[in-house]
Amino acid sequence: MAQPPTADPKLAKLLREVEIVERKIERAQALSQRLKRLAVDHSRRADTRRKIILGGALLNAARSEPELAELVARFVAAISRPADLKPFEGFSTEELIAAAMDQTASAPRRPRRLTHKPD
Repeated sequence: MAQPPTADPKLAKLLREVEIVERKIERAQALSQRLKRLAVDHSRRADTRRKIILGGALLNAARSEPELAELVARFVAAISRPADLKPFEGFSTEELIAAAMDQTASAPRRPRRLTHKPD
C-alpha cells in the first residue's frame, strides 16, 4: 500500500512502518493458511491409513470367521457408486465366506474363555 509523498518526515516514517507491518501480517496469514492445509492433509492421510489397516484386519479376520465374512459381503453389496465398486472387481465375497466356513470346519473346537468370573 504505497502512500503519497508527505512533507512531514515523521508521518512518512510511520507510513513506511505501517507498510512493513502489513506485509508481515500478509506473510503470517499466508503461513497460517499453509500450516492449516498441512494439518488437514496430515489428518486426512492418517484417517485413510487407519481405514486401510482396519479394512485389512477385517478381511484377514473374515477369512476365518464366517460371521465377519458375511458382514463383509453385506458391506460390499451395499456399495452403489461405480467408482467405489471398481476396486472390488474380481473380489468374491462367496469365496471369502467359503474360506471362512472351511477354516471353521477344520479348526478344532476350543472352549470359550470367560471374560468375567461367575458369581
